[in-house]
Amino acid sequence: MLNRMELETTLTTGILSENPADGQSALGAGRIRPDHYRGMSSEQVAAYRRAQEEQRRAVERRREEEKKADREDARRQNDILRAAARLEAAQAERDRKARAQYKATLDRQLEQQRARAERERREAREPGITDGFFGGFGQSDR
Repeated sequence: MLNRMELETTLTTGILSENPADGQSALGAGRIRPDHYRGMSSEQVAAYRRAQEEQRRAVERRREEEKKADREDARRQNDILRAAARLEAAQAERDRKARAQYKATLDRQLEQQRARAERERREAREPGITDGFFGGFGQSDR
C-alpha cells in the first residue's frame, strides 16, 4: 500500500515534471524552498539575461571611457613634449647666438692684439734716426 501511495504522490506532484510552483514557500511569494528548487522560470531567466547584457554594456562603456581618457592623456603628454622641445630649441638657439657673439668678440680682440704686436714690431724695426736727427748737428741743446 505504501508503494502505491508513493507512486501516486510522485505522479500527482510536480517532482517529476519539475514544476517551479512546487518550489514556492508558504512563507511568502518571494521565498523559494531549496529542497524543491527546480530552476528559474522563463521570466527570471529573461531578467537574468537582461541584467547580464546591461553589465556587458556598462563594462564596454567603462572601457571606452578609459580608452578616451588614455587618448586624452597621451595627447596632453604629447603637447607637453612638443612645448618642451620648442623651449629647448629656443634655448639652444640663444646659446648658439651667445657663443657666436662671444667668439666674434674674442676674434676681434685677437685681431687687435695681433695688429698691436705687428705695429710694435714694425716700430722696433724702423731706425730711430729721423729727419730731425740730422738737423740737430752743430746746434746746442741748451
